[in-house]
Amino acid sequence: MVFKTRKLNTETLAEYLSAVRNELGLSLTQVAEKSGVNDRFLVMLEQGNFTQLPPDTYVVGFLRQLADLYNTKADLLITQYKKERGIAVHDLAEKPVSRGFRAISGVAITPKLLGAALFGLFALSTAGYVILEVQSVNRKPEIRVVTPEDGSYNSGPFVRVSGSTNAGNQLSINSKDIVVNKNGDFETTVSIGGGQTVLELLAKNKFDKTTKKVITIMSEQASRRNPAAPLPAPVVLDIEADETVTLVLSVDGAIAAPEVLVKGERKQIGAEDIILLSTSDAGSTKVSVNGQRMGLLGRPGEVLNGIPFTAASNIFVNANGARN
Repeated sequence: MVFKTRKLNTETLAEYLSAVRNELGLSLTQVAEKSGVNDRFLVMLEQGNFTQLPPDTYVVGFLRQLADLYNTKADLLITQYKKERGIAVHDLAEKPVSRGFRAISGVAITPKLLGAALFGLFALSTAGYVILEVQSVNRKPEIRVVTPEDGSYNSGPFVRVSGSTNAGNQLSINSKDIVVNKNGDFETTVSIGGGQTVLELLAKNKFDKTTKKVITIMSEQASRRNPAAPLPAPVVLDIEADETVTLVLSVDGAIAAPEVLVKGERKQIGAEDIILLSTSDAGSTKVSVNGQRMGLLGRPGEVLNGIPFTAASNIFVNANGARN
């Protein structure tokens, strides 16, 4: 199919992205598979729901990936996004709130009556606030696990754990802190051994109330595998931060929430096929793939998006052209 790039000056970015995708005959699922952009973020872009997207650094990366797929100029998409993003934030902040009074037939609104009504409203609001605060202090945090199911079987050495808790809660899995996004969602990959593995999820709110949830997973023992069959060759990516960095990881097509690594912190993540890594500072991000060190990903302060790592990765060429 031959596709001619269309201009942006007569339509919004959302309309443009939707129109191009439809003209190419692609579904959201197909675009997600071809571009590596999660279909949830594709929907937000095509609906113009920019305020719910991740930080702009990652959205710019998404738009570059879509530009490659749609055969259009990335700079045009990014410029339009920044323009509309600014308008969306301004509209949200400046949206007027109606403060008008509705006239009530047969009732004279006097200053005394108005004062009494305002005092009553204030008293009700104060009482409601106190009740909600008391309930918040006594309420335990919630933990909702989407994957894996309790008692399920897992065939590989890693299991993806995802779910949600109350926004603002702290969360750990087997005593390791897990990043929770502003909506309370979380997703991470945990290494497991053969036989039975117990995952202990612990959520704590700002009042130090805690909730514990235990998930048991059965993994296939090595002795039960067919010795004649080749073992799977998953991708194991080790990441170390020289300074504080923000990462976004896509594991076999599933994009996790942005995660912050502080100086000296390490993270290990596994995949069956491919891991895409985005970092806010390539000069502070060291990686190893399947035990092979690749060193720093680039220059200090350099932003990288969607760097692929597979089981076959044995060399990385950074933005300077240097081979690590």
